[in-house]
Amino acid sequence: MSRLIRGWQMAFKQILQDLSQQLSLPHLALLVALSYYSWWTGHPLLLALWLLVCCCLYRNQGRKVWLGTGLLLLVLLASWQGRLELAHQKAAAEVEAPAQVFLLPDSLVYEADSLKGLAKWDDHLYRFSYRLQEGEDLAYLQRGGGLPLVRITGELGQARAQENFGGFDYRAYLANQGIYHTLKIKRLESVVWQESWNPVDQLRIWRANWIHWIQATYPAELASYMTGLLLGYLPASFAERGQVYRQLGIFHLFALSGMQVAFFTKLYRRCLARFGVTKESLNQLQWLFSFAYAGLTGWSPSVLRALVQQQLALLGLRGMRQFWSLILLMAAFTPQYFQDMGALLSLLFTFILQVLAQDRRLASGWKQALILALASLPILSLFFSEYQPLGIFLTVLLSLLFDRLLLPLFLALIALVPVTKGEEVNGFLQGLDGFLQKVQAQLPGPIILGQPSLPLFLFLLVCLALMWDLRSQKRQVYLYLSLFLIGLFLTKYPLINEITIVNIGQGDSIFLRDWQGRQALIDVGGKVSFGPKPKQPEKANADYRLIPYLKSRGIDHLDQVFLTHPDADHVGDLLVVDQAIPISHIYVSPGSLNKPGFLEKLQATQAQIHLVEAGQTWPLFDSQLQALYPLEEGQGDNNDSLVLYGQFYQTRFLFTGDLEKEGEKVLVETYPNLPVDVLKLGHHGSKGSSTPEFLDHLHPSLALISAGQDNRYHHPHEETLERLRERGIPWYRTDQDGAIRFYGWWSWQLETVAKTTLEVDLEE
Repeated sequence: MSRLIRGWQMAFKQILQDLSQQLSLPHLALLVALSYYSWWTGHPLLLALWLLVCCCLYRNQGRKVWLGTGLLLLVLLASWQGRLELAHQKAAAEVEAPAQVFLLPDSLVYEADSLKGLAKWDDHLYRFSYRLQEGEDLAYLQRGGGLPLVRITGELGQARAQENFGGFDYRAYLANQGIYHTLKIKRLESVVWQESWNPVDQLRIWRANWIHWIQATYPAELASYMTGLLLGYLPASFAERGQVYRQLGIFHLFALSGMQVAFFTKLYRRCLARFGVTKESLNQLQWLFSFAYAGLTGWSPSVLRALVQQQLALLGLRGMRQFWSLILLMAAFTPQYFQDMGALLSLLFTFILQVLAQDRRLASGWKQALILALASLPILSLFFSEYQPLGIFLTVLLSLLFDRLLLPLFLALIALVPVTKGEEVNGFLQGLDGFLQKVQAQLPGPIILGQPSLPLFLFLLVCLALMWDLRSQKRQVYLYLSLFLIGLFLTKYPLINEITIVNIGQGDSIFLRDWQGRQALIDVGGKVSFGPKPKQPEKANADYRLIPYLKSRGIDHLDQVFLTHPDADHVGDLLVVDQAIPISHIYVSPGSLNKPGFLEKLQATQAQIHLVEAGQTWPLFDSQLQALYPLEEGQGDNNDSLVLYGQFYQTRFLFTGDLEKEGEKVLVETYPNLPVDVLKLGHHGSKGSSTPEFLDHLHPSLALISAGQDNRYHHPHEETLERLRERGIPWYRTDQDGAIRFYGWWSWQLETVAKTTLEVDLEE
């Protein structure tokens, strides 16, 4: 048996030697990265590309290299699958809410009326939230000598999964950090401090103490910059300034990475060298320094990337060999970083700078900034759907200010704390913020490009690669630049029809656009408020649901917005949407103006206001969108909802707002012949809507329900669903299926975010 094992070991070692001699490091790293994304997404295009690369490898490198590569990929695939299975087991495990938890003090974020952060107990990590009581101050939790052990009463939950196409998947984001449950703390009963000999915990405690000391010692403006650049911690109060930085495309300046790591590494080596520490000892001690610095900056992926690259440099790996080695190490030890936006952006900029360093003709800063701006465009569009052309240039200028002036200055302020509290520096930073706000006000906003599909994204990358490889041939560069611009055009203006029930939670918003670019939005959603108003204004529902989706579809203005009636869950976010994406025309029912405050809200927008009459039409798709109701002026209540109808590519759609049984009865009497294929149920599936008579009159083939997950109204009601079951009408609902989208050219295909499928025939 031992001889057999030794034989296998020798064979495996020989295969790896042959592999390293015949297969270049870039090819191997690219194949591993392609293998990961093919396995993770299961996308047919990536799988086909992976098979093509494997066939080329067999043909060009021979059987030995092909077998060796396959063996390596098999080991990695087993590792990735094992991690995934373990994650699924932890997520599915039935865990009771703990009676006590350790709060991780450096993760605590204090808002006006809440405390959020990370907690752990019994090998489980939680993302917790706690609403502060009147006058309650928990800032002391961040300045203890150990981990705060808190006895609590709470309940476990799950983070929201992806809700809209191309949207942020918060559940997957937390899972990549080893967090599978959220914890809502209802009551804090007691706090004791417990020492920990775990070095990771100790670094968290030191980091939290430093954050608290800086915030308590220096003015607020200066403190937020110091904690951001020195410790990778931005307080909740930075949100307003962060929005200005985002609009300018420079928010990632606070994502600690190469420059900050290089600065502190040089500082560490110079300080110890002055005490006579040899170079060999410095290299050995750098592992300890890297661990400590990573912990003190919150284990940021970009910091870890920069620290690993420095260790690879000590091993003699430079330039692109260093980068490809980094990719292989990520695939082996931290594959979750291939899904992390911060890690991927950090890798992107590192790759581009490494490539540019190979061509001395591009050594000047402005040329590098121009190429970096162009090369980063596809991935920034993929993640953010928008692009600020001046962002890279502003980043180059401000990074010099931050890393050459502010970092040394902040360290000097810490050393001189008995002498000065940095009021002059705080004044300078306030002036900088004011200057950036003026620049942001004068400059045009980011260009909304939309989110490219995977084939388009790969097409854009290929065009960039060919432009770089053929950079000495101007005609070829212009050709591929033209193709690149065409790819961007198709990203912003997808030549396809779509009708999407956007998942905005408890409310309505339906987006329609034809292949010619004509579009309409039915309702904008919003929150219905209950109880006392929070001390700090809450983020609007549209900010993280409707607006990101519209931007992902390349929408930078809205031609037509139909507001079915003035309820907050249909129109509450109107001003927020109009500010982010200007509206040209708003259509409302005459009776909606009788609702107090609604006219003032309409007048606060930039749009022209139109009153809708039954029978009015608007060109869309291959036909028209038609208003069927209301027939007379009402009071702006549910039964005064706009009802819109259209037959688009042989499929008949009816959108009913919050219409209830009284309005449905009027529709039945007024339109005795009203065939419908797809019905958007009125009032989110309430039992007071979608009456048996109404359903029997329409004979829909499919029902759509827009409702919020675990909403307080329990929409859709079971009575409504039972009526659908009795008539054999299948349904999709946004609270379970996520956003629902019809798309196509001459006929419709249907997809949902949750990828649920039903047997539906819309052409009966």
